[in-house]
Amino acid sequence: MQINYRPKSKIRSKIFSIVLILVLSISIIYLIFGNPIKLETVTLGAVEYQDFSRTFFINAYLEPVNEQIVELPAKAQIKELYVAEGDQIAKGDKLLLIDTKAWSEDKSELEKELENLEKSMEEQSDLSGLMNQEDLLTAANMQSDLLNAMPYSFQMPDYSS
Repeated sequence: MQINYRPKSKIRSKIFSIVLILVLSISIIYLIFGNPIKLETVTLGAVEYQDFSRTFFINAYLEPVNEQIVELPAKAQIKELYVAEGDQIAKGDKLLLIDTKAWSEDKSELEKELENLEKSMEEQSDLSGLMNQEDLLTAANMQSDLLNAMPYSFQMPDYSS
């Protein structure tokens, strides 16, 4: 019985393989050529540029790419602070109000000091003019004394006039 069983098994497997190949090939042909789903063609108009007026609110945490540190060139006292940490700001927004009383006092002191320095420079320039005149007179006197002390034959002619 075993001998008869094997040939039937081979025949069955061949029939099964042929049927499977036929079913697969018919399915592929149907999918390619006989697909009942047809796409509808849609005609669109010309492309136009438009502004969108929708606003979306999304809760999120953003990490800043750039950070700006605001520093004053001198010490100052802040009177009022207009923004808090994390507030959104734009260019030109007021951030804080500074008490300038100390700066104005320092400015007036520096202006007085500048005036005093300018006066002392004027006085020094007047004195330096006198000093230069005194130096010239002293040099002229020394030259005349030197010429008087030398013998006549060693005196140099005066080309200044």
